[in-house]
Amino acid sequence: MKLNFFALLFLVFPILMVSQTRYVDSVFKKISKNTYNYSIKNLDTLKLDFYEPIEDSLIAKPLFLYVHGGGFSSGSRNDLGTVKMLESIAKKGYAVASIDYRLLPKDVIFGCDYKGAEKIKTFSKAAEDVIDALTFLVNYKDDFYIDQTKIILSGTSAGAESILNLVYNKDELVLPNYEKYKHIKISAVVSISGAVLNPSLITTSNSVPGVFFHGVIDKVVPYNEASHRSCKATDKGYLPLYGSKKITESISSFNTSNILISYKDKGHDLSKIPSADFFDITFKFIKKVVIDNEFYQAQITQ
Repeated sequence: MKLNFFALLFLVFPILMVSQTRYVDSVFKKISKNTYNYSIKNLDTLKLDFYEPIEDSLIAKPLFLYVHGGGFSSGSRNDLGTVKMLESIAKKGYAVASIDYRLLPKDVIFGCDYKGAEKIKTFSKAAEDVIDALTFLVNYKDDFYIDQTKIILSGTSAGAESILNLVYNKDELVLPNYEKYKHIKISAVVSISGAVLNPSLITTSNSVPGVFFHGVIDKVVPYNEASHRSCKATDKGYLPLYGSKKITESISSFNTSNILISYKDKGHDLSKIPSADFFDITFKFIKKVVIDNEFYQAQITQ
């Protein structure tokens, strides 16, 4: 594993700490989980699972919202791996949510035969569902004990594309009616194998801090810039996407905190994590940048 000097300090220094740190370590033993309907879209009743630590006296917790992957065709908010991951995050002292969002019909494949324009519509629907889930949670923030000034969005693959386009490409491409959601402020993103439609739309005003995990040889969602699923320009489903490398270059130009973790020998199979890397790097970054409001940038190659 290759780390730059500052990243090494960042990752090693907390080992010297004796006591457990809220937002980084598991400081609670038990959590509760409840399911809510957050929106109805035609025939789809969209649900979210909400996790929180039991016997936590803090009445305003940072919100960590997770969006599952699955190529917009499959995946679940509550599969066993997701549940275990989110329980672990809630034990660190976060309010945690995992959401449903609208998927494609079972006979539709989000590939090179699916028109590029329809792919953008799919991104838009997912982004709308994410912001509707956030609106629901923020509207009931006192009941959920949420600090609406500290919202972290996380996603894997299709879920990562959904949150990244919502944050960095919302106005012009995926959510033109975002004005009605302007009270929702995102503090950070955590992306595993994600991409955006247009990195030139990242500006000072929407350059949100983030942690980005990506396989360098990913042929489904590009690490730098390439077509989605490696489709050819003559394919109906040709759609250029811009991955973690391109996104972090853009937000770094605005002096925004971020970490890019590049896996040089991995492709889209990286989306099957979280691994130990995910927990270690992500939550130290959130504590440093979102909670303590400090600046931090690093690139890590594994």
